[in-house]
Amino acid sequence: MNLPFLKKKFSEWFSKENLLTLVKNKYFIAIFVFFVFILFLDEKNLIQVANSKSKLDELKNEEFVLKEKIEVQKKGILDLETKDNVEKLAREQYLMKKDEEDLYLIVKKED
Repeated sequence: MNLPFLKKKFSEWFSKENLLTLVKNKYFIAIFVFFVFILFLDEKNLIQVANSKSKLDELKNEEFVLKEKIEVQKKGILDLETKDNVEKLAREQYLMKKDEEDLYLIVKKED
């Protein structure tokens, strides 16, 4: 590549005179003000859009997790439709017992 040539062209395009004429151009000013307004000052500016998208992604992930939890709960409800399963759950998780029973908990020590 011919880098000195590109460097020379670049310096010509962005010389002081060219930049001053560009800044004084009414169309450039209008477009610049429009972009500043859209990017920073508008009701739905670029920063708010980015924040909203990240919040939406978080909520979609949370929705997915909650739907999985709902499916697990539905399966648990279906399991509790028989009396035997209700009794099993009460004994295992809530340590309930019948009146004539004694309950002994055996705790294994971890080494």
